[in-house]
Amino acid sequence: MFDGLRIAESDRYQEHLGRQEVIYIDFSRLPENCNSYDAYIRRISDGMKEDLNQAYPERDIDVEKPVWDNLKTILEQEDKKVIFVMDEWDAIFHKDFITERDKKRYALRFQGKIAEEPKVEGRILLVGIGYDRKTKEHICKVEEL
Repeated sequence: MFDGLRIAESDRYQEHLGRQEVIYIDFSRLPENCNSYDAYIRRISDGMKEDLNQAYPERDIDVEKPVWDNLKTILEQEDKKVIFVMDEWDAIFHKDFITERDKKRYALRFQGKIAEEPKVEGRILLVGIGYDRKTKEHICKVEEL
């Protein structure tokens, strides 16, 4: 995932490679004919369950359980932590079918405030990178949830 990037040129790159589990999600990829927030979230959840099944075939992934429960169990059994790379995390905000209520639910889901216990530990940083065509400069916005 990081090969070919500037970080790979660091002397310490190989030392840290593979020490953390990385989950990459491209949030701009919607299911075919997606017309609701729930269908969007279901695609992400189902995709993560499939990925967990492929990455940990020796673990019994319960497809009826929420993906977060499966992930938590795996990480505890493997004694690992995970880094999420959430690409285009705000892409869904620009879809016609998304309401203000959906936007709030989406942010709360990342913060772990929809369920009774937090889904993640540590800090959640949302990074947005854009390009200003007038100034021809990249714009980076970092927001902590």
